[in-house]
Amino acid sequence: MRLNTNAIVGNILRGRSIKTSVLRGLASSGLSGIWRSLAVGMLGGMTVADVYLTNHGTGERIALSWVPEKISVKEAAQFQSYSIIERGEVKVPKGKRLSAVSWEAVFPGEGRTEASFVKSQHWQEPNEIIGRIQRWKDAGNKLHLLITQTSVNMDVYIDSFDYSFEGGAGDAKYSISFIAAEDLHIKTVKEADAEKAAQQKSGIPELSTRASLPPETSSVSTEGQTLWSVAEQKLGDGARWAEIYAMNRDKVVDADALKAGTKLKLPA
Repeated sequence: MRLNTNAIVGNILRGRSIKTSVLRGLASSGLSGIWRSLAVGMLGGMTVADVYLTNHGTGERIALSWVPEKISVKEAAQFQSYSIIERGEVKVPKGKRLSAVSWEAVFPGEGRTEASFVKSQHWQEPNEIIGRIQRWKDAGNKLHLLITQTSVNMDVYIDSFDYSFEGGAGDAKYSISFIAAEDLHIKTVKEADAEKAAQQKSGIPELSTRASLPPETSSVSTEGQTLWSVAEQKLGDGARWAEIYAMNRDKVVDADALKAGTKLKLPA
């Protein structure tokens, strides 16, 4: 792996100290998490963010002992109105965009607790954390996600959670994604029926009776578009970018920087 010497020299020329410049160079280098953390520790360390996940209902909290290096935050697709039989009619205002947060990291085993890159005061047995997160996900619990030194301070639901045990240190590698929690306007079946009856009495046709346009089968990309933005615009869900990619592997070189004028096939 190559240290980002250009970044180090540039920061020194801007008046920053040699130590700060080297730390910034490490941050933009290709060093893996463990080696980068060790190098930072040898240089006297840098402030590392904390990640806290708190269950609104029970007050239980998880503080990550191994902080992920990279956290992705994206805008999710527009939420639509839909019905849930058990809960009545649920409506979410259209046009509302929710943030999605995700990362990949490791729950370190007990053998790692003395490592410089592990916050030992936050360490918990990987099986215990995995079990708790899985229960929260299955129950659909609302959580609060706080990542210090970033703007991420929000209520969320767990969207996906996958893990595997690797190596001989008891580590559990995992990936997790969240969707921002949005207050839902929930009506009882009785209230929904009363609203429909009033609508019919007023002579206003229901939206469901209006003819809908046939789905688009193709799209031509413009400058600056990504597969995520195309899926969000054309399919109503940015997370469906992988479906578009699967149908256009021969045309897409970089999913995050589409070439203008690329004609893409769209899934039904």
